[in-house]
Amino acid sequence: MSKIPTYTTFEQAKWLKEKKFDTPVRTIFKDNGTLEEAIGIPYNYNIFENIQSSPEQWRVVEWLFQEHNIYIHISPSGDDGTSFKECKWNFSIYKNILENFIAGSKITPNIQDFNSIEETYSAVFDYIKQNNLI
Repeated sequence: MSKIPTYTTFEQAKWLKEKKFDTPVRTIFKDNGTLEEAIGIPYNYNIFENIQSSPEQWRVVEWLFQEHNIYIHISPSGDDGTSFKECKWNFSIYKNILENFIAGSKITPNIQDFNSIEETYSAVFDYIKQNNLI
């Protein structure tokens, strides 16, 4: 199991910069993909050409909801008596939840069988990127 917090990948960080992710963070990727903790208060490092902000996954989930009205639902797969630590995970993505919570548009099937919550969130970000959902 990975330790918390879990950050975006280097490729996801570059994509988020292109999409104008501007939430202050404390961790950055240099051009070579090296993850570094920045000193001081949270800051929007995406204003620099050679640095990508490296947000924690929860910040991206919050940004997607607030800025793009994309809601991510993650849950354990199946009901086979597997312990919480051993279960697989799935996700669904909804759009326009804020306009109509009951009839928000589900834009994915349940995509499943990830080994951890962190791996699932990473797959969600890749899915959104690959399918141009923002």
